[in-house]
Formats: sequence, C-alpha cells, structure tokens
Amino acid sequence: LFIQSDDASIEEGSFVLVGNGRLYGGPFPFFKHAVIDDGLLDVIVFKRLGYLEIIKYLQDVVFSSDIRVPEIEYFQTSRLRVESDQSVPVEVDGELVGNCPVEFSLHERPLRVLVPE
Repeated sequence: LFIQSDDASIEEGSFVLVGNGRLYGGPFPFFKHAVIDDGLLDVIVFKRLGYLEIIKYLQDVVFSSDIRVPEIEYFQTSRLRVESDQSVPVEVDGELVGNCPVEFSLHERPLRVLVPE
C-alpha cells in the first residue's frame, strides 16, 4: 500500500487503520491521541503485518501505552489517500465498501443527529 497524507509524505505499508475517535473494534483504544472534533484523522500504518507486530501492538493497546513497535507508525492528518498496485479491499465500520484507491477526509461541520426525548 502507498499512503499519502496532507503533508505530502508517502508511507508504504501492508495494513492501514484510519479513525476519528479513540476506540476501534469495541472498547479498544487503538487511536490513543484521537480527539473527535480536532479536524484530524488518526492513522496507524503497519509497515509489515506479521503475528509478532500484531501481538506487540495489541499489548500496547491493552496496557494503554504509546506505540513502541518500529514497524508501526501512528500519525494525524486532515486528508489521506491510500493506493495499491493490486486490488485491495476497503472496509468502513466493518462493511466492505470497495477497493483501493480510496481517499479519507473530514467535513468541517459536524453531523446533526436527532434523537427522541
């Protein structure tokens, strides 16, 4: 995967997680520095995706420490584009929505939600 952020840096990785809130997959704080209304996406790039890297990362998530795995990079950006030479599926909230390339960005105004009283 080729990952380009708004600061024009290009990363390569085998797996990418993009979030706007702290939690992922239920109660797990994958995105430690995420603030839902800061205008930034939180991105985790697994440069190599092996069992050892996943176990080390999950250990950091469970014990609420910062990422200490060199093969994993965490950064924030306002825009992100992910491309691939191959057909790579893209999931949003657990649902398959298509294949790469894909671009992520945030809208300036928050979503208005109506709930019954």
